[in-house]
Amino acid sequence: MFRRITAIAIVTVRSAVRSRFVVCMLFLLLLTTITLPMTIKGDGTLAGEVQVLLHYTLGLAGVIIGIASLWIACSCISLEIESRQIHMVAVKPIHRWEIWVGKWFALLAVNAVLLAVSGVMVYALLQWRVSSSGASDVEKLKLREELLVGRRHVIPRAESVHEQAHLVLDKMIAEGRLGPDESLDATFASIREHLLARKQIVVPGDIRKWEFDIPEAFHATLRGATLVSLRFTFSSTSRNRKALNGKWIVSNHKDTEIYAFAIKNYLSGTHTISIPASTLSPGESMSISFANADTEESGTVVFGSDRAVEILARGGSFEANMVRALVVVLCHLALLSAIGLAAGSVFSFPVAVFVASALLAISAIVHYSETSPSVGSCCSHHHGVAREDKSILYKASAQSLRYLAVIVEPAMEIESIGSLSDGILVSSKQMGRAVLVLGIIYPAILGLAAAWFLSRRELAIPA
Repeated sequence: MFRRITAIAIVTVRSAVRSRFVVCMLFLLLLTTITLPMTIKGDGTLAGEVQVLLHYTLGLAGVIIGIASLWIACSCISLEIESRQIHMVAVKPIHRWEIWVGKWFALLAVNAVLLAVSGVMVYALLQWRVSSSGASDVEKLKLREELLVGRRHVIPRAESVHEQAHLVLDKMIAEGRLGPDESLDATFASIREHLLARKQIVVPGDIRKWEFDIPEAFHATLRGATLVSLRFTFSSTSRNRKALNGKWIVSNHKDTEIYAFAIKNYLSGTHTISIPASTLSPGESMSISFANADTEESGTVVFGSDRAVEILARGGSFEANMVRALVVVLCHLALLSAIGLAAGSVFSFPVAVFVASALLAISAIVHYSETSPSVGSCCSHHHGVAREDKSILYKASAQSLRYLAVIVEPAMEIESIGSLSDGILVSSKQMGRAVLVLGIIYPAILGLAAAWFLSRRELAIPA
């Protein structure tokens, strides 16, 4: 069995090389790696250029390889059936699933080579850019400590205003402030968004607190470390552009202050301060608060995202982090190849391309609907009024989206290039999950379905 699969894979790779597909892809990737950093500029700093180089160049390289991989995968089986070349293999003592697996391994090998070449080119260009930048030793050291590294990060607990929004809506209904034609869902969504926006704003003299759960995995990360980083991102309101002054306060799970750090004249953007590693207790909770100074010294600021405040600690080298990130990208390419081969096993080449592209578009829409700041229905809580009637089409669409999300989200939520360019650790656990989900489970399901269709598809089409 293994020899038959290997033989099919080798033949497929040779066919790709003879068709100049590999050569064209290498030229396109080389062109992308060289020209894209010249086209897209960062924020003028060395760190900004490095982030552009990593995020956009590697990201675009993955997109180019992915599109080409999907296209070739759709043609691998469908065009061989149409041209009757598959007869040379089908007449031999070989199972249909072995044909599919052999071609999938061939595409995986070609994608691995192309991705490795892209990674090497980006890494070499990155090292050259850092060494020839003329930046000071302090700036280069900061770059290697904050971006060219793999850091474990902890984000605050997700804050919920669900119950508070229900109370506000109940009050509006009781006071008669809700019109007869106003939708409960729309009103609830508006209230919730307003409450979340209020939580992001810190006026002068006010205090904002974030709760953190430090994972047990930080035991190994903090061993021997003396400092960890607290990174925060804020913006000033349009009415008040004063520099930020105030104090960061670190408290333990008993809400006892254990460390404080005053900041002065900080401008809008992302900033990093160091806090003692001893303030973190793996396996326990802690809180970090920001106390804004009074009106004369500071202005109103907005911490506008879920990652506006996060804790970072060194977890590994940049090189190892980059390898793991590329492995995750390769797993995405493996899934794209499996989708294309499955479509090509069932349909003709043009239809296979359409079906595979439509499947990716639907997956993107479902992922967007799941990750967008939607509220969902509030009508599980009746608020003393009758539940709003929904059309059959609305209910069917909502139910379909929920079912599709269960299928799509495990694949769509796995990402690595953004973390790599931000200096965030792509852990071995994340890489293993990508290999299991994207590289084994989904391709296995698609491969079994494709083999079943192939076994029932007539390959000997008469002339």
